[in-house]
Amino acid sequence: MKINKEVIAYILMLFLLCVLCPHDQFVSDARAWSDWSIYMLHNGYAHAYDCNTTPVNYNPFYLIVLRLYAGLMGNDDAIQSHIFMLKFFTLFVEWAGVIYLCYTISDKNNRLTNFLFCFLNIGFLYNTLIWGQIDGMLSAFIICSIVLLYRGNLVLSLLLFILALNTKLVAIFYLPVWGLLFIQQFRNTPYRKMISAFIAGVSLQVLILLPFIRAGNLYQAFAVNFHAVGYYKYISLAAYNFWHLIWPGKLDKATDMATWGPWTYRQWGFLLFYISAFIALLPLLRDTWRSLKQKAIRTSVATLLLCGGLLCLCFFYFSTEMHERYSHTSLWFFAGYAFVSRRWAPFILSSIAVFLNMAMACSEVFALQYKLISVIFALAMVIAFADLYRASADRGDYAD
Repeated sequence: MKINKEVIAYILMLFLLCVLCPHDQFVSDARAWSDWSIYMLHNGYAHAYDCNTTPVNYNPFYLIVLRLYAGLMGNDDAIQSHIFMLKFFTLFVEWAGVIYLCYTISDKNNRLTNFLFCFLNIGFLYNTLIWGQIDGMLSAFIICSIVLLYRGNLVLSLLLFILALNTKLVAIFYLPVWGLLFIQQFRNTPYRKMISAFIAGVSLQVLILLPFIRAGNLYQAFAVNFHAVGYYKYISLAAYNFWHLIWPGKLDKATDMATWGPWTYRQWGFLLFYISAFIALLPLLRDTWRSLKQKAIRTSVATLLLCGGLLCLCFFYFSTEMHERYSHTSLWFFAGYAFVSRRWAPFILSSIAVFLNMAMACSEVFALQYKLISVIFALAMVIAFADLYRASADRGDYAD
């Protein structure tokens, strides 16, 4: 039997990462995972939002993961002492997502190299292995959903995007990329496929919410999303973004409801985000408009990936109330773009900035100026915007 060396390398990397995975993680997140898991072990998934020990502010999908973890552990002590094992689930989803990208948009001669560029990159893995958060899983759902749609798999694409929305509401910021690409493909998509996707999507959403429906507290699963904005009313939690260029020191105690001119800092942040996001989406909007007139027009995968990465950085860089982790998804889009185009600058610069930002948020061991990290993020954005408009002008697609 012929042994596939690539498959061995993929499996070995996953095994090594699990073995070397630190048991420590960000304390408040670990406490939240433990409290929620213990509460659901005794009260059930449908009553998760009734937990008073640590208020639940996550959407239902990860609560399902925590409930399964709680059932696997079986008791309170085991849940608390093995909470680091939740990293394995996120890591597996990331591993599968990167492999999918390597085999769909990457040249076959570079698949293993591209895979290693992600999984030997501390900036890419820090969020999952060190911090212990789930942004990597969310990112995998989002980018794989968009690539699946690009390749014509509407059903699975929609299912993954629904999982992303049920993981964190921030996934909604990538809906314009998904939706505009769907519009471009609408006329070429059989109605039967669209009906199948709709039925599958509704079924998945109902399945996730069914316990809440049966318990009569469905409103709780929706209410958590209405507090996503304004939960922390600060200019920045620990995100070293645009605001650190114009404001000295840490900003996790400075309210974003203070005014500058006619608007609050929060409103200025939204305005800057909307303007920069529109510029990032403009090539995709243009292609979508043209596709309504010319059936053959379709945005290249390189442009889609740059749009997604820039949307993430625009949101992270200009909005107030940002957590340090919210830039993580840009790494996935810029990694995919590098797989397609062999242009690594946005990915490398973003990896450096994300790592330094998160490392400094954990401790002062990397005693760098916050402004320097902000400048690195800005440089990654400038290069990505330049690549976006050059790729848009060339109208060239790098991968089938």
